[in-house]
Amino acid sequence: MWSHIRSSITLILGLLVPPGRSCDEPPVPLTVVQMLPALDGGGVERGTLEVARELVRCGHRALVIAAPGRMAQAIVEAGAEHIPWAVGEKSARVLRYLVPLRRLLRERRVDILHARSRLPAWLALSAWRSLPPSLRPRFVTTFHGLYSVNRYSAVMARGEAVIAISDTVRDHIRYCYPWVEEGRIAVIHRGVDPLHYGYGYDPPPDWRVGWERDMPMLAGRFVLTLPARISPRKGQDDFLALIAALRERGIPAQASSPRARIGPSDSRRSRPRSVPAGSMNM
Repeated sequence: MWSHIRSSITLILGLLVPPGRSCDEPPVPLTVVQMLPALDGGGVERGTLEVARELVRCGHRALVIAAPGRMAQAIVEAGAEHIPWAVGEKSARVLRYLVPLRRLLRERRVDILHARSRLPAWLALSAWRSLPPSLRPRFVTTFHGLYSVNRYSAVMARGEAVIAISDTVRDHIRYCYPWVEEGRIAVIHRGVDPLHYGYGYDPPPDWRVGWERDMPMLAGRFVLTLPARISPRKGQDDFLALIAALRERGIPAQASSPRARIGPSDSRRSRPRSVPAGSMNM
């Protein structure tokens, strides 16, 4: 159930913990810092929380550096320390964190520095390189997606260990950054907590009443939901093509994405022409 979390912990701690030592044995406490832009909801944030919680359970110290967000309290409740630095701020102001980060790495005797996003990774790498080699923590990065291929994105391949969240991401790293040694790349697939996302889940009647009240246009329709932002990378094209096929068969299917957000590169113009604009509600 938690194989992706335990695999992450094994890889991260394996950089320092002697081989053969189990997480459940009395630990030599290590200090692990994870860096990401902010603690809003999302896969990166969820993975950060899960790893932090497991580190604490294993007796280690977990620090999370990120701007505040709705998951900040969960980080604290997991027993980790939240340092509310806006390390994802895309302006020159983000450089103000460089000296404090370098100081934190030294004063907290950080053992492992784990960067989960590009701008935080540049800060982490700069602070890490500024330390004498004998005082540097181990440096880990996680490729959470198929980043655009350029010098800015290449920082994610600079980790002493590079985690790829899928075979596709691993192949992307191999092809786009061939200088990365094979032994530095580890594939750790993301997982789902079945306690929160149970297969066959049937919401209670009061939830259905609220849903029908808030989305009256879906009454009497066959509804499929895409739980992601509107983007071809999230399966949008296949999803809407499925809706079109169902409607051609006389099934009044409706594509619903009530909490979707459309980014600058995510255009409604990328919808298949066979799907009427009115077949999707947000």
